[in-house]
Amino acid sequence: MPACPHLFLRAVRTARPVLLALLLTALLAPVSVLLSPRQALAADAGGAVLKEASRYAGTPYVYGATGPGSFDCSGFTRYVYGRFGVSLPHSSRGQYAAVKHIAKRDKVPGDLIFTYSSSGIYHVGIYSGKNTMWAAPKTGDVVRKQTIWTSAYVVGRPVTQRTRRHWIALGGARGQLGSAVTGERTAANGVRYSHYENGSVFYSPATGSHEVLGDLKRKWKQKGGRTGLLGLPVTDQRATSTGGARFSRFQHGAVYASAATGAHEIHGPIRTAWAAAGKASSRLGLPTTDVRALADGSGRYSRFQHGTIAYDTSTGRTTVSYS
Repeated sequence: MPACPHLFLRAVRTARPVLLALLLTALLAPVSVLLSPRQALAADAGGAVLKEASRYAGTPYVYGATGPGSFDCSGFTRYVYGRFGVSLPHSSRGQYAAVKHIAKRDKVPGDLIFTYSSSGIYHVGIYSGKNTMWAAPKTGDVVRKQTIWTSAYVVGRPVTQRTRRHWIALGGARGQLGSAVTGERTAANGVRYSHYENGSVFYSPATGSHEVLGDLKRKWKQKGGRTGLLGLPVTDQRATSTGGARFSRFQHGAVYASAATGAHEIHGPIRTAWAAAGKASSRLGLPTTDVRALADGSGRYSRFQHGTIAYDTSTGRTTVSYS
C-alpha cells in the first residue's frame, strides 16, 4: 500500500469510469478486429469448409475409409476439401507435406490441424475455432467436433490463392460460379484472377477478392474489363431491394441488370445524381442505357425506366427529367 492510502483510493475512484469504459470497448469490439488482414483474407473460405465438414457429423470412423459412408481421419479431411476441388493425399503425413505450413498464431477456421508425437504426425482435423476441430477421431468413434487436447500440433492451409479461397467461400463448384476453368493467374499491379464456368474472381490489394458473372460480366468486359472504364469489382453480385435487379459495383461505377432492362453501366456524375434520387427504388427506376454522349458534345446522359439524367460538362450540372 502506498505511503498515502487516501490519495491512492481517490485515484482508483477517479480512474474507475475510464477503466470500465476501456473494458467495455474491448468486450464489445467485433471479433474481426482480432484478425490481422492476412488472417481475415484466409478466413473467408473457412465458413464454407466447416459447413461442409459438419454435414458428416455422426459418420462412423473406419480405418482406411474415404467416405462418404465412413471415414478415417485423413479420409475425412481429404473428402471435405475434395468437395471444393482441392486434392489431398490419403494420409495425415502426406497431407502435411502437401499444404502450406502456418504458424499456430495465424490459424483460422478451415485450416488443418496435425497432431504429432515422437514418431511423427498421426492425426488430422479441420480447425473450427476456440481450440476445437472437426475430425474422424478413432475406431469406435464418429465424425464430430473435438477439443484439440494437446499443444503438440502444427497447422497447414490447403488453399492459399486469394481468388480460389473466395470461390470456396461462394460455394465452390456448387455455387453460381460453377467449376474452375483456370488456376489463379497474375496480372500487373498485384492483380490476380481465376476463371470459372459462369464468371471470374478478381483480387487486388486495393479491392480484395470479388466475383463478376453472367450478364454483369459481359457488360463489364464490353466496357474494357479490369483495365477499362469501370476498373476492378469491389463487391460480389448483389440483388437490389426493389425492381428484381442484380448489380455489381466496380472501382469507377456499377452495372445493373434485370430481365426487363438488360445490363447497363452507370458511372460519374450521372451515377451520383441517380444515387441521390434513390437508385433502383427511385421514381426513375433502373437504367435502360449505358452512359452516352449527347449528340452536340455538350455532355452525357443515361435513360432510365421512367426518366433521364443529363450532365452538362461545361457547367458541371445534372438535370433529372421524368417521363
